[in-house]
Amino acid sequence: MKKKIVIFLLIAFAVLGAFGVNGNIAFADQGRRVILGGNPAGFYMQTRGAFIAGLSDVITKDGIVSPSKDAGLSAGDVIYYINDLEVNNAADVERVVKLTDSSVEIDYMRCGNSYTTIITPATDLSGEKKLGIFIKDDVSGIGTVTFIAGNKIATLGHPVLDENEKLLQITMGTIYGCNIT
Repeated sequence: MKKKIVIFLLIAFAVLGAFGVNGNIAFADQGRRVILGGNPAGFYMQTRGAFIAGLSDVITKDGIVSPSKDAGLSAGDVIYYINDLEVNNAADVERVVKLTDSSVEIDYMRCGNSYTTIITPATDLSGEKKLGIFIKDDVSGIGTVTFIAGNKIATLGHPVLDENEKLLQITMGTIYGCNIT
């Protein structure tokens, strides 16, 4: 009987939603409060690891070098540790590379497999040490909130995937109201 009531309420709210009625509240099985929606929402998520979005050459006083290409890194790899220090974004990678006097040991994932490589950073013409990688720091986008239950939300859309169509590991995130124009 409760399931029939919940189904009826869902249909009723869908019909009301078609006529512009928002902010409806329904009660799910087990007494949980569920807020039905259909509102656009903005998302910001920080990922675990430093996601390599691309590789680049480094211009040095001795010519053009490609430290990360030479070490076998590829776009889509995710760096988790450099010299046993956890990295999660471009600032972390830059900070750790600046601390080194020579080569760095990089632990990374590719297609679900763990690897380790050694890279000697190149010093560019401005005197900065570079690995020759572009790091994607975070993910943002929009979606449609379909319901809220406690501190969990459900959205209409797709999962957040990397270039290899694997779920990204999220360390934290923010959801905010937005308007689509």
